[in-house]
Amino acid sequence: MVNTYDNRGKGDADSGVIEEERHESHDDGTCSSFEDVVASEEGVSVEEPSCGEEEAGEIIAQLRLEVQENYNKYLRAVAELENFRKRSIKERAEAAKYAGENIARDLLEVIDTLEIALNQTNTDGTTIIDGVRLVLERFNSILGNHSIRGESALGEMFDPSRHEALATVPGSGAREGEIIEEFKKAYYFKDKLLRPGQVVVAAAETA
Repeated sequence: MVNTYDNRGKGDADSGVIEEERHESHDDGTCSSFEDVVASEEGVSVEEPSCGEEEAGEIIAQLRLEVQENYNKYLRAVAELENFRKRSIKERAEAAKYAGENIARDLLEVIDTLEIALNQTNTDGTTIIDGVRLVLERFNSILGNHSIRGESALGEMFDPSRHEALATVPGSGAREGEIIEEFKKAYYFKDKLLRPGQVVVAAAETA
């Protein structure tokens, strides 16, 4: 009888230790594999540990923060691109509107030179030719600075892509098709023809 009592008392004591360890496992909020083993042996249903859920929550929160940051970067990039587009359109419009600003500014010097020449002309007009020549030289210099040049065609053969024949003159003694007179020079902007030259062309002598 004594042994049975002692064994029963020892069993109760062991159960108390297991229960105490189980409670301690719950109190510290950690996941205990020992608790799972005991619960499965006793047939008790135990909820899944919460440590994995907390971890997943932290990951989701971090991902949401990254998504928001990336979205903000996207919005800033779109705004910067739109501003750049508007600025480019404005700059192109201004460039087209004031495309001739530089040459217009330079032409003012021609006007200044012409006014000086007129003011220095004597009453008999002896210096007017010198003044006109000075203005013409200045004007041609400005055109050259802007890649605009005139080209005389006197003595050359007529080229319909560069010249406009105003008349033909037979029996001039020149070669047929030779330019013998020039009313207006051909002018070029870089390699582009701005205006064809207006010329008179020699024709073959008539019998």
